[in-house]
Amino acid sequence: MKGCLSCSYIEKFTDFLRLFVSVHLRRIESYSQFPVVEFLTLLFKYTFHQPTHEGYFSCLDIWTLFLDYLTSKIKSRLGDKEAVLNRYEDALVLLLTEVLNRIQFRYNQAQLEELDDETLDDDQQTEWQRYLRQSLEVVAKVMELLPTHAFSTLFPVLQDNLEVYLGLQQFIVTSGSGHRLNITAENDCRRLHCSLRDLSSLLQAVGRLAEYFIGDVFAARFNDALTVVERLVKVTLYGSQIKLYNIETAVPSVLKPDLIDVHAQSLAALQAYSHWLAQYCSEVHRQNTQQFVTLISTTMDAITPLISTKVQDKLLLSACHLLVSLATTVRPVFLISIPAVQKVFNRITDASAQRLVDKAQVLVCRALSNILLLPWPNLPENEQQWPVRSINHASLISALSRDYRNLKPSAVAPQRKMPLDDTKVIIHQTLSVLEDIVENISGESTKSRQICYQSLQESVQVSLALFPAFIHQSDVTDEMLSFFLTLFRGLRVQMGVPFTEQIIQTFLNMFTREQLAESILHEGSTGCRVVEKFLKILQVVVQEPGQVFKPFLPSIIALCMEQVYPIIAERPSPDVKAELFELLFRTLHHNWRYFFKSTVLASVQRGISEEQMENEPQFSAIMQAFGQSFLQPDIHLFKQNLFYLETLNTKQKLYHKKIFRTTMLFQFVNVLLQVLVHKSHDLLQEEIGIAIYNMASVDFDGFFAAFLPEFLTSCDGVDANQKSVLGRNFKMDRLCPCLPGPALIHPECAQAGQRPALLQTLQRQPAPWHCEALGLLLAGDTDFCCCHLRQPYLPPQMSPRRASVTLLGFSHAKQRCLPLPLLHILPLPSRAGFWVHLSTGWCSQGIGAGGGLCGQVLGGTGKSHGGGPCRPGACGSWGRIAKDSSQQCHLLTIPAKERCDVGTAVALLSSLPRPNCLEISALCQRFAKTHRFVVFSSFHCDTKKLRSLMKRNKMPMLLF
Repeated sequence: MKGCLSCSYIEKFTDFLRLFVSVHLRRIESYSQFPVVEFLTLLFKYTFHQPTHEGYFSCLDIWTLFLDYLTSKIKSRLGDKEAVLNRYEDALVLLLTEVLNRIQFRYNQAQLEELDDETLDDDQQTEWQRYLRQSLEVVAKVMELLPTHAFSTLFPVLQDNLEVYLGLQQFIVTSGSGHRLNITAENDCRRLHCSLRDLSSLLQAVGRLAEYFIGDVFAARFNDALTVVERLVKVTLYGSQIKLYNIETAVPSVLKPDLIDVHAQSLAALQAYSHWLAQYCSEVHRQNTQQFVTLISTTMDAITPLISTKVQDKLLLSACHLLVSLATTVRPVFLISIPAVQKVFNRITDASAQRLVDKAQVLVCRALSNILLLPWPNLPENEQQWPVRSINHASLISALSRDYRNLKPSAVAPQRKMPLDDTKVIIHQTLSVLEDIVENISGESTKSRQICYQSLQESVQVSLALFPAFIHQSDVTDEMLSFFLTLFRGLRVQMGVPFTEQIIQTFLNMFTREQLAESILHEGSTGCRVVEKFLKILQVVVQEPGQVFKPFLPSIIALCMEQVYPIIAERPSPDVKAELFELLFRTLHHNWRYFFKSTVLASVQRGISEEQMENEPQFSAIMQAFGQSFLQPDIHLFKQNLFYLETLNTKQKLYHKKIFRTTMLFQFVNVLLQVLVHKSHDLLQEEIGIAIYNMASVDFDGFFAAFLPEFLTSCDGVDANQKSVLGRNFKMDRLCPCLPGPALIHPECAQAGQRPALLQTLQRQPAPWHCEALGLLLAGDTDFCCCHLRQPYLPPQMSPRRASVTLLGFSHAKQRCLPLPLLHILPLPSRAGFWVHLSTGWCSQGIGAGGGLCGQVLGGTGKSHGGGPCRPGACGSWGRIAKDSSQQCHLLTIPAKERCDVGTAVALLSSLPRPNCLEISALCQRFAKTHRFVVFSSFHCDTKKLRSLMKRNKMPMLLF
């Protein structure tokens, strides 16, 4: 029991240290009397004496917070950079050294052997991988602060372990079955195992530091980076040449995996420096210095022997990823002419060569395709050699799709020439490669995409010809549709309109109602995936601008509403529904004029702006489908469709259209209110409330006079008297429920924001502040707050009374631009983030402000700084509070030394960019006593946790 209490105490004390560092260190460090270095010394000892791995992880998190703070401090005070670093240099070097020691078996074997390296956690990593990752993050952050010290500490340790690895060649002997490592003594094997494990970890550490050698520091740290890269190239070539991954060892279950891992990690570390190599390439592209050419050529010599079916998958995939990085990121002009690259081309295009595992085959083909398709950096268009590269790429694709293209005659013949399973294998292998090539090239230049489609054109036509023959094979259809979906997304323009129309028409003809029912109802998840991908293809089609694909709209809508929707409407499974409603939404959103046609001349002639309605039955059917979806229990579908309706209203004024307003509006309101009454979707109360408001605001008179009484009449479980009381007591408030009170944002200023639904509400209902308002909504984003209005929008006679608001995340400089009456802003002090408290005509403990107009004397409580007459020149400016604070203007700033309840609560968060759960809770508990409404910027806090805590404290809130 005592041990458990001890563990609990250590855990709580670690939490305390984390809060202290994250919340208070920024403030306390500025006091010269506080012994920061001594505190870090104690934290260092506490970290490396933790009895459990979890405790050690938690302490590393504390160091990460400290290092982040130190980095941000240096960036904000570049002039004091050297002074700050000198103060903490010894502590950081000591931390780096000890963390590196802790990840090495040489110093920490007993603890490291306890770590599980097999079981995956929720993040898909083992306990050992987590231990190593968190340790390397600390190393990387120290490297960012002290690059020279970190490199000089890490590289010698790496060098020592590399010497052991490179020295293994002298112990290799030839045996009857091949090569054998002649190290057999148990103690020697154990030492070799520890050295190889340490080398693997240090290689990962070196790879993690690659980002600190590129960009602006490339030239300054060039020599260090070149030393690392040359060493990595040598190690990878060494491993490939003597084939340590195939050598027999005395303890094969231990040493062989170690040798494979070291080789794989050396390739991965070299891959991490691909961006450095790319920058090196751009620096020397005119000279093609022999040094750079040698680096790339030697790297390819190390990769090529590993592109083989005889190599273990882990090592093979590492080599493939490095090849992809060279082809995609570095892109040297001479890469295609290197003999080793030519060897890889020949191996992949050789029909007699054994195929690699699927993932490796895809990666190698992607790399070879990129070598031919991606433009060379720093070269003009006329030097890109596109004609030659186009011919070579066509040859590559032809070789890769040879067997697939041969399926065309056999697939449509009465009798197949090969078994169905073999045909499926060929289809899978070919389409997986071709799809990856298309997806990888989709964001590149037009020329690259043109060459790609020219090479693929025959394979695409074969795919379309094969599709009807395999329509009843859902697994094959799934892969074909994935390929076509990728084509539509990436090469739609290159395919051309006629062929695209042919593809769409083929799909529409093949997916009959019977085929859709078979796929959805009888073929399980695979069949549903087929239909979902078909609908995704149609989504791409309906979003296409222009009139080319508009003739397909009637067929697409008919397919959705007459064939797909009846099958899935009553099914409880969410399969296909989300994709169907997204297709319907995009059909409406991108083809609004298909339903509502409007011309300037027609509007003038009619004298109204009501559009002419077309295709009304289809529009009504779509809206009915949306309405029915709100009766389903699936909360994700409910949220998605509610968002779609709100978006259509924001963009297209859906709720204001005559057909919606007269025949559908109150049906939707009724359904949404019923959902609120039955509490079936409580997590979406806020979204539902705003949607109801937006719908009702179209016709408030009808809502209050006709709909509301009818709705109360239809309610079950309430007698007539109760219904009458509810009707009488219902407030005829026309303000949006998302606002605690009317907003003070001028409509012209609001247009600069990024919240369309809110801004629309503000523009439609720019109500003034009134005496019942208890909150103010403003963004934490200062760009939004710094609008063009420097004068208050609020008329003087509408000054607020008894209003209490807290705004988080505004600096003093930005407060001048807030669209508020300056008479009612009182800033709280903070050395990092500035927090504004507004309290007019009402004193809360510790913070008071005189209300009314400037100069009016109002007494304050004994515990607060009461308002008084304004000091000359103080009105509309920022000042400092004097000793006779009771006689000063309520605009003045409370100094940091003053104590106040709200200020104390705010101070919990003043130093932290993203407050955690405990800190937010403390803030909410304090504010709940005196405030009705708190506005947070979602930039400053964890939104989900904050919502939960505010709800727990029964405080209304809004997040920007």
